Amino acid sequence: MARTKKASARSQRIQPTHAPGLAMLAQDPLCDPARVAAIGYCFGGSTVMQLAYSGAELKGVVSFHGSLPLPKDQDAA
Repeated sequence: MARTKKASARSQRIQPTHAPGLAMLAQDPLCDPARVAAIGYCFGGSTVMQLAYSGAELKGVVSFHGSLPLPKDQDAA
């Protein structure tokens, strides 16, 4: 739990990790990059919210029981 709170408080460190993962997913031949969405539960829910705040090209985001910290001006795309 302590690690989750620590990571959630540092969204500026979480957001840059999304782009490489999305780029890798988009290169998979089974993926349609125009139809990618993100779903997360608990810490994953918080993570997908940060993904949405980063301006990633997603069709949708679903957060189940994730915290919903609002992005700081410098974190929002």
